[in-house]
Amino acid sequence: MRKAALVFGMAMALAACSGSSAGTSSSGGSSGSSGSSSSSATASSSASSSSGSSSSSSSSASSATSGSSGGSSGGTGTSSTSSSSSSSSSSSSSSSSSSSSGSTGATGGSGLVAMNRCDPSTATDKTGLSSVTVTFANFSYSPACMKVSPGTQVTFSGSFVPHPLMPGVDCQADASGDSPVSSTASGTSAQFRFDDPGSYGYFCANHCGTFDMEGAVYVVP
Repeated sequence: MRKAALVFGMAMALAACSGSSAGTSSSGGSSGSSGSSSSSATASSSASSSSGSSSSSSSSASSATSGSSGGSSGGTGTSSTSSSSSSSSSSSSSSSSSSSSGSTGATGGSGLVAMNRCDPSTATDKTGLSSVTVTFANFSYSPACMKVSPGTQVTFSGSFVPHPLMPGVDCQADASGDSPVSSTASGTSAQFRFDDPGSYGYFCANHCGTFDMEGAVYVVP
């Protein structure tokens, strides 16, 4: 009987040992599973992170491309502005040139301008007269600067051989043909009719630069 009890006790002890081993094994299996799951989660997280990095890289590349495109547009804009400026500059130069060339001859129209040491505001007033005489000798005209009415006949009286008469401004002959005055290099008298309002300069071809022998007729409308 005691032997049977001893055998039963040993059998129970063996059964208890087997159960503990199975539990440990099961627990280990669970832990392994859990570990595997954790590894999967980590792998998945890494994949997501990698995907996020790719997305960020793509986004950055896209932004860089946009920036580059924007820069190009900006460059085009600058180029366009530069072209506009150049065109404006060219137009201004052209206008300046026209204005300059116009000032070298007679100026028609109602505007009266200072020329040949004459000023319309201080010129001798001969308006209302049908004819006026300008005399010249001793390197000067008298009156050198005068205002007349449209239709006035102006007579230049003196020797044109030593003092050739020329239409123009600042000792430069007016080749436009707008001035009533014409080149005269002989004789002692010449008459010119001033019909159109404007400023008309004249000078002595031999003594304009050296003796300032010049003048102007202002036709007041």
